[in-house]
Amino acid sequence: MSGILKRFWKDQSGAYAIMMGIATIPLLLGVGTAVDYGRLVRARSHIQQLADGTALALAASRETKKSELDKLADNYVKSNTEKDILDKITGITVDPSDEEIKITLDSTVSTYFMSLANIRTMNVTAGAVADRALLGKLEVSLVLDNTDSMTVDNKIGTLKKAATNLVTALFKENDSGDGKVRVSLVPYAEQINIGLKNRKAPYLSVPDDYYATSSKTTTTTTPGYWKQDTKKTNECLAWNEAKTTTTTTERDGVMYTTTTTTPRSCKEYRYENVGQPYWVEEKTETKTTTTTTQYSWYGCIGARVDSSAKQILNDQKPSFKYPGYLTTPSVKQRCLTEVLPLNASQSTIKAAISGMITSRSGYTPNTFIPGGMMWGINTLSPEGPFGTGSDAPGAYDPKNQEPRKAIVLMTDGLNTQRVLTTGIQNTEYLKGTNFIGSPTAATAGAQRAAVNADSITLCDYAKSKGIEVFTVAFAVPEGDPKSMLKKCATDESHYYDATDADKLLEAFEGIARSLRVVRLVK
Repeated sequence: MSGILKRFWKDQSGAYAIMMGIATIPLLLGVGTAVDYGRLVRARSHIQQLADGTALALAASRETKKSELDKLADNYVKSNTEKDILDKITGITVDPSDEEIKITLDSTVSTYFMSLANIRTMNVTAGAVADRALLGKLEVSLVLDNTDSMTVDNKIGTLKKAATNLVTALFKENDSGDGKVRVSLVPYAEQINIGLKNRKAPYLSVPDDYYATSSKTTTTTTPGYWKQDTKKTNECLAWNEAKTTTTTTERDGVMYTTTTTTPRSCKEYRYENVGQPYWVEEKTETKTTTTTTQYSWYGCIGARVDSSAKQILNDQKPSFKYPGYLTTPSVKQRCLTEVLPLNASQSTIKAAISGMITSRSGYTPNTFIPGGMMWGINTLSPEGPFGTGSDAPGAYDPKNQEPRKAIVLMTDGLNTQRVLTTGIQNTEYLKGTNFIGSPTAATAGAQRAAVNADSITLCDYAKSKGIEVFTVAFAVPEGDPKSMLKKCATDESHYYDATDADKLLEAFEGIARSLRVVRLVK
């Protein structure tokens, strides 16, 4: 037995195995640490990509509410996280402002080998900031409703504020006036004001101003009669009692209800005689009246139609002229604020917006959306009326990138004017005998549908040239009007339903964000 024990004690054959087992633990830990560190590097790269992508996605969105941005961030991260790289996202922090979006993401990565040292997870964090900034050239046409209904609840004041805010946002990085951002303004009703300076422009057909003279001779005989002079006293014989009345009126196809309170007033005063009655002798009078009427052009133009009575798309067939409208001093100007072609001066654009009006003496403007859309395209068209000279619009880019072109079409009502089609010069359009009528008129439905179709045709043409089309319905009734504006827009995200003043401001803010190409700041 003692011999066996001695041999066991002297046997060293297993020592190497024991020593190797002890040495393997730190060796595996070292190799495993390198493996886990490689996973950590990969996780850091992935979470940074997630943070960058989330910041860009949120900066490009139309959302401004923190709660909605949180939802968007959560959806984006969940949809793009690779679970074989990151165990889970433990925290998403969204810090938005008007100018930028800040994102912070927190996550963990499980360890394979470092758990031997009781390190089972590693924390991974990344952050990103995306700024909304314009890159490249941008040409925007603001096609804004200036009709009579815009006076209700000072909608024109809200529109001016919204449009001015949009211009401020677009020029944020371009205060130097480097020409990268240019904006045109097309205030529209049933006619467009192209400006007196363009009277001889090749795209217009404007008659010369002229005078029309007529004479009329009349003879009147007044028989003799007794006359008694009287004077009014302060004594009231009959009263109009106070009352409250509710009336419904139509403005641009939309019915508005107003309530008016009339105070008590005298409707018949007592009169008393002054002096004695006296005889007025018979009188015969012959009078010749000569009237000279001046017909002048104030910059107002109508639409052009082709010989088959179809609307002409704006920068095609320049041989078809836009007809000018001559009016008399009694009628005066029947168009509103003058069109401003593309302009790189922020102050000039804002002054034009501030100067928009919704009426002139004796003139109540109605709605003809195709006319506004037509000139929105014209101000962006390299082939249209403003297609020459140093200030000409840039060439159409099929990708709409250089330059990027966009139209913002806004209305608060229905189409209430239409183009009659009995002649190329379309004089009936200019005479104003083409009012569609109230929404309840028997012929209104078909007539308005035809004008809506013209509107969509023009929008489709703009989109075929790569122009982005944003449409804004400002307190517009449900039904065909909104349907038309939705079809006009580039897509659903380019259509805004502004049900009140606050929503209109939000709509223009959203458009400004969409037009500002986002970029990562850090």
